[in-house]
Amino acid sequence: MSAAATPYEPSPEPDQQSSQPESPPTPTSKQRNLKRLGAALVFYLGSLLLAEHLIEDRVLTGPPPAFAAALIAALSGLAFAGFFWILAALIIEEKDEFLRLLYARYLTS
Repeated sequence: MSAAATPYEPSPEPDQQSSQPESPPTPTSKQRNLKRLGAALVFYLGSLLLAEHLIEDRVLTGPPPAFAAALIAALSGLAFAGFFWILAALIIEEKDEFLRLLYARYLTS
């Protein structure tokens, strides 16, 4: 046999200190979804607290402020509708077809 490397010899180890830093891993669709759900939840709770403070404490009373009260109530409804949009975005962004099927079943059940 020759002195050349055989397939059974381990390959030389790469330098421990490379000149290029490692890039951070890209977030998965579940991680992005979790961040979106967290932001929607904060928005939803904030709109509910705002409505509780302004409507229940009688800060907004009478016809002109009633429009503002309806707008504040619509904000919480918008945040609630955002949850369904976020789940639909998760289904669209998921690459694994089996998980997409499971998410779709979860959303429609």
